[in-house]
Amino acid sequence: MAPNTSEHPTDARRFDQLVLAQVESIRRIGLSTLRDRERVADFVQEVILRAYVHRDQLRDPERVPQWLAVIAKNTARTWNRRRDTLPVDEILNVPAGGPSPDDQLVDEERWSALSRALEGINDEDATLIRLRYMEEQSYDLLQQFFGVSYAALRKRLSRARHLLRQQFRGSTNFARARRSLEVVMPSAIVRTDCPNLELTRRGKVRDIYGVGDHLLLVATDRISAFDVVLPNGIANKGKALTALSAFWFDYTRDLVPNHLVSTDVNEFPSVAAEYADTLVGRTMYVLRTERVDIECVVRGYLSGSAWREYRESGTVCGERMPDGLVESDKLPEPIFTPATKADTGHDENISMSRMAQIVGQELTDHLSRTSIAMYEAAAGYAAERGIIIADTKFEFGERDGEIILIDEALTADSSRFWPADDYEPGRAQRSFDKQYVRDYLETLDWGKTYPGPELPPEAVDGTSARYQEAYEQIVGRPLVA
Repeated sequence: MAPNTSEHPTDARRFDQLVLAQVESIRRIGLSTLRDRERVADFVQEVILRAYVHRDQLRDPERVPQWLAVIAKNTARTWNRRRDTLPVDEILNVPAGGPSPDDQLVDEERWSALSRALEGINDEDATLIRLRYMEEQSYDLLQQFFGVSYAALRKRLSRARHLLRQQFRGSTNFARARRSLEVVMPSAIVRTDCPNLELTRRGKVRDIYGVGDHLLLVATDRISAFDVVLPNGIANKGKALTALSAFWFDYTRDLVPNHLVSTDVNEFPSVAAEYADTLVGRTMYVLRTERVDIECVVRGYLSGSAWREYRESGTVCGERMPDGLVESDKLPEPIFTPATKADTGHDENISMSRMAQIVGQELTDHLSRTSIAMYEAAAGYAAERGIIIADTKFEFGERDGEIILIDEALTADSSRFWPADDYEPGRAQRSFDKQYVRDYLETLDWGKTYPGPELPPEAVDGTSARYQEAYEQIVGRPLVA
């Protein structure tokens, strides 16, 4: 049963009291974080307004202080970013001088290079870049301005970013203009190095560090396809995965406890403080558990390996399915199809009877019920936002005798997200994940073994846009990267 997000954590009067009790704390955050301290009173008002706007997302009244602190810090970051953003005409026509002659010279060259790059692309793409990245206009406003759908806007934005990158690559001032380019298109992080932390392992995507009986799960921007990690990173992929996992951990915690402690670097152990710039936005501080070595896969639609097996034998993981189904068909009801957990190579689909032999019947029944309940809750929520969750996989661990949800949850790496307005049974579906990468790789004469090929900018940009689009469409707010 899906959590009822329409219920408030408490009555209106009690919520008012809880918020008002935190006004001084919000003010202190503003004074310590804002670059424009004269606007602290306005800042406090905006934080409180955001709290009421997003009140439905809070279910535990005990978390109001931490929740408001997160809102305050995010609001402060947004205000600081706006303060640093110059109007378009100043960026393009007037050097953004720094406090010293040397700083002013560097800024002049940076903005001059950016101006030349924008002049090298068509007017529509240049306007889109200016509005989105310099004036920080919302996607809703840009959809109205250009008269296009959200998906079409993201596609157009990806193309404009690619064209701008090409202009910078052709610029003799590229090296000195690199800083402004990264503001527009942040660099990908494909590896983290935190020598004073205990590195426990590097996975396909995550670098995992041990901190006592906790872990730091750092989602890098690495991407794999056909079980090969590719050389390129996908900018902001790790941040999208982390933010979406945090959202789903909160959304499903009434159904099953989970390992997430915090995603706020300010709440991480002090030993991690020196790596805050690397960890911020892409790291979960979690409980350490004893992992259950089973992938708990739930399928609501017939796709991927399930479709291949059904096409050959009419079964999925050995279980008989109805006759006459076609690719991407919705199943009569969600099914639990476990798999063995592999750190490298392919996971192997197994039957529930085989799973019971590995972990026991009681745990098999519990994980099956829990996984299907979470899938149904998430699928119902996502459907209201125009996304079909075709299938997903969960991982669980044991902590102090309790089975809890671990790793990531309901991301584009662990799930198939399909846009509902483009869904059509009988074919493969467009998806919010690695589609651009897979499509490109399928055109190559490549044996799908190490080393993987370099990805072209359009594949990188398109994939980055899809990950961010999935987050924003599900959560309903932009990814603050």
